Amino acid sequence: MFSKVDPVHDGDIILDRIGIFITKARSSGISVISIQHNAGSGKPLESGTSGWKIHPNILPTDGDIIIQKFTPDSFHETDLIYELSIRGVKETS
Repeated sequence: MFSKVDPVHDGDIILDRIGIFITKARSSGISVISIQHNAGSGKPLESGTSGWKIHPNILPTDGDIIIQKFTPDSFHETDLIYELSIRGVKETS
């Protein structure tokens, strides 16, 4: 559970799995990109509040990239496509 106000189903399991993937990526030299949602005033993910902060179990480290987003779409008006492209990530169908 991430918070008692807005719990995430199986939050602890999800955090553990994400942590495993992050550790494997870092040990393999693969870039880790975190997407952080910024919501408006009074929302659970309001920028700068405790609900907005990245969970301590999956905190970015030096060299990781943090993409700030303001809509549900992680690509809309962010640098995500650029960060992926400079790392050789290509769209597949």
